[in-house]
Amino acid sequence: MWFKQIAPIIVEYGLGQTRYGVEYGGYFIHKMLRNCNYPLHLPYIIRDLDFNDTMKSIKFASMDALSNNRMPLVLGGDHSISYGSLKGVIEHFKNNIHVIWIDSHTDINTWDSSVTKSMHGMPVSSLMGLNTIDWGLDNQKCILRPEQITYYGVNSIDPYELTLLKELNINYIHRDEIDYIDIKPMIPRHVPIHISFDVDVLDKSIAPCTGTPVDYGLFPEDVSQIIQQYSSRIVSMDIVEYNPILGTEKENVKTLESIVDSIGKI
Repeated sequence: MWFKQIAPIIVEYGLGQTRYGVEYGGYFIHKMLRNCNYPLHLPYIIRDLDFNDTMKSIKFASMDALSNNRMPLVLGGDHSISYGSLKGVIEHFKNNIHVIWIDSHTDINTWDSSVTKSMHGMPVSSLMGLNTIDWGLDNQKCILRPEQITYYGVNSIDPYELTLLKELNINYIHRDEIDYIDIKPMIPRHVPIHISFDVDVLDKSIAPCTGTPVDYGLFPEDVSQIIQQYSSRIVSMDIVEYNPILGTEKENVKTLESIVDSIGKI
């Protein structure tokens, strides 16, 4: 980890998708990390705001944490919140950043291309200035460039998204390729790294409490090897899409343990 202390940012927001309960996931993850003795500062808590104000608040909390030499750890909440998170990180580091997006999905649909109109499937397109709708912050400022993101573990890509990945030459490693394709050539050297970790990338046998659980997903060691490989360069992180309502107590414990095993000691 780039910094010695972590600043948790708990975001109670879940309207980027349709499953009730994901908005409470951050509180449970925070409690688990505290119990595991992570070096946590007092948390920022963002709640009871509309979409645009939520994004603004996440951005400002992330920038405040970074300006105080703490690593912002955004705990959601659905994946739309990564828009606000990365807007702050990109601005703070003056666009000298690389993103490793660990997710079953690429989240690069636009409002026009999306069938569901679920905002949690659009944060990357908005960060790249490709979306036409208002996300509360200027989509054309602090833009994430295609070469600044690498997807890891994806297994569900919509046709529009696949076309866009190819047109923009965006690097991605499919779930079935993680043992055969080396991520190292895709990650620029000496550049700070942001990790965006969606719990739905994990196999549903070990992480059932998420809105879109998958068969044949990744296991914690698949994720942790990436995070540990770049731990000294990680400056910020999101953990999203854990939904404590969607499982029994035993399934929730299993999901939380899988999250902690995945991120290791960052």
